[in-house]
Amino acid sequence: MSQLNVGLCMLALIAWGCGGDSGNSSTGQTINCTTAMDCPQNMPYCDATSHTCVQCMGDANCQGQRQPVCDLTRLQCVQCVNDSQCAAPTPRCDNSVGRCVQCLGAGDCTNMNETCNPYLERCVTACATDGDCAAPYPYCSGSLGACVACVGNGNCQTRALPVCLVDEGSCVQCATDNDCGAGQPRCNSDVHACVECIADFDCTDQGQVCGQGGNCRCPQGFTSCGGSCISTDSDPMNCGDCGVTCDPGVACIDGACACPIAGQIRCGGNCIDPNTDMNHCGSCNQRCNRNATACVSGMCQ
Repeated sequence: MSQLNVGLCMLALIAWGCGGDSGNSSTGQTINCTTAMDCPQNMPYCDATSHTCVQCMGDANCQGQRQPVCDLTRLQCVQCVNDSQCAAPTPRCDNSVGRCVQCLGAGDCTNMNETCNPYLERCVTACATDGDCAAPYPYCSGSLGACVACVGNGNCQTRALPVCLVDEGSCVQCATDNDCGAGQPRCNSDVHACVECIADFDCTDQGQVCGQGGNCRCPQGFTSCGGSCISTDSDPMNCGDCGVTCDPGVACIDGACACPIAGQIRCGGNCIDPNTDMNHCGSCNQRCNRNATACVSGMCQ
């Protein structure tokens, strides 16, 4: 895999790429439950012991997925929990993340001139100097005794991956928040990618949560309007969309301005009862004449 592809793969982990850990929910928060009916689609089972929504209760719940094994400790679908579930060219299981990898230690590399980069979990050329190395790992890391993609930021020339993680010798998007900018100010240290948020408190709009992929979003059923999460189904100041204001006395019902009482109609911006209103008897602006004493069932009498 090229240096660029390694970096892009790390970025893709945010969106479930490269065999990454799926996590427990889209927001990283625990969802309490009594039955499976309380659980979302991505965590469809209710663990009776902890009363929380989980991804699986057994391997059968993970069938057909690229993570076909249920980790019974985390109740989460993973690629593996032991080496027997892996095969060449990735025969070892890193059960800390439930992923099949090429190596976990130097003894896993069968070629005499190779050693294991424990951070990349792959066999690379062992080295003493840069002369022992070649692309895509052209530099020799003295601490690892292995060929790596970089030993300093100056070796990372791509705009997307400008930072060198010296310990592991990989070019990434960021190592700290200082490597990130406006719009995506936080560095997700798990995948070394700049994101909008790591936790809910990173979100500036009132009511927003930090969702899957490190993006701030309003909870389902709410829309960000003027710095707050609003229900456009029921907010008369933002009815159906941000800034759509209902007339005074008019309610917002299912995203549309409507009169709050059944049988009322809107006349001149006000809600009236055409069955009894003398000025709008039967319909808007249908005034009863001065001989009428009442509007009854929409008729002047």
